[in-house]
Order: sequence, then structure tokens, then C-alpha cells
Amino acid sequence: IKGTEYNRWIDDSYLLIGKAYFYKQEYIKAIEAFRLVSRQFMGDITGYEAQIWLLRSYVEVADFSSADLVIENIVMDDAFPDKLNQPLSLALANYYIKSEDAAMAIEELKTAITLTKKKGPKARYAYLLAQLYSQQGDFASSTALFTKVIRTSPDYEMVFNAKINRARSYDTSSGDTEEIV
Repeated sequence: IKGTEYNRWIDDSYLLIGKAYFYKQEYIKAIEAFRLVSRQFMGDITGYEAQIWLLRSYVEVADFSSADLVIENIVMDDAFPDKLNQPLSLALANYYIKSEDAAMAIEELKTAITLTKKKGPKARYAYLLAQLYSQQGDFASSTALFTKVIRTSPDYEMVFNAKINRARSYDTSSGDTEEIV
């Protein structure tokens, strides 16, 4: 009515529609929905969340130039809410992994781990970080993180895979192999 929205759930609904398209892997429709939300609700927390999802959608369709523009808009915005720093770090880590910049992905995953409070997701991010270290050839850091994942005792599959990957990335010059055996 006269350019004013009186339904307080409309922004959440449009964002939810975009997420549904994203999870259905209809990324073009998701991009359209997230663009609409980020334009219509600019400055609102829903608008910032839509920008993060827009970044994720661009990464999935490998449109890195558009993703760069979204990243630039987010970084330049001083009003970006601290509450969304963890999802932003995860989206940026995914962006850097897909664009094959492992060093930046490692930094973003470290940030995401420090911002995560729940034990399950924290172990998952540590597992991903350990895999990146292993790919980079930093076997000492990789082994330490896989051990940390095992100690946090998430679900059985993650512990099992962490033990196997720890054995693969174990640096034999670092000492005793009894622990790995």
C-alpha cells in the first residue's frame, strides 16, 4: 500500500522460496529470488542473508565474476550484521574451494570454526579444514585436526573417516606410529 509492506513475514517468505529453489538445484530461479530479496529489503538482516545465499548460488553455477561483485558489496558494507559472519565465512570458504584458492579457504574455515558454538558443526568444519591441510601437504596440521575431530566424538562415520584420513596424512618423521596403528 503506497510502497509500504505491512506483512512482516513477506521477506522471510521470499527468502524461503529462494532457498527452496537452491536446494532443488534450480540455481537460476534461486538467483532471481535472492536478488529480489536483497534489493527489496536492503539494509535489513533478511537482505544480507539473501546476499550470502546469492553468493552461494553464483558459486554453484560457477559464475565467479558475479560472486566477486557480491563479495565486494558485502565487504564494503559497514552495516553488515555480526550475527551473519559465520554463514558468510562458510560461503566464502566454499567460494575459495571452488575457485581453487585453498589458502584463503583455510583462513575462512578457521574463522567459521571460531564463530561456531555447536559441537557437531564445529567438528565438521575441522574435518574439512584437515582435508584442506592434507591437500596442501601440511600433514602435521592435518593430523592434529583429524585427532581433534576424533576426540570431539561426533557421529561414527565421521570418526571412522577421520581415523583413516589421519593415518593417510600422518607424518612419519614426527614420532611414534603406535597411536596411528
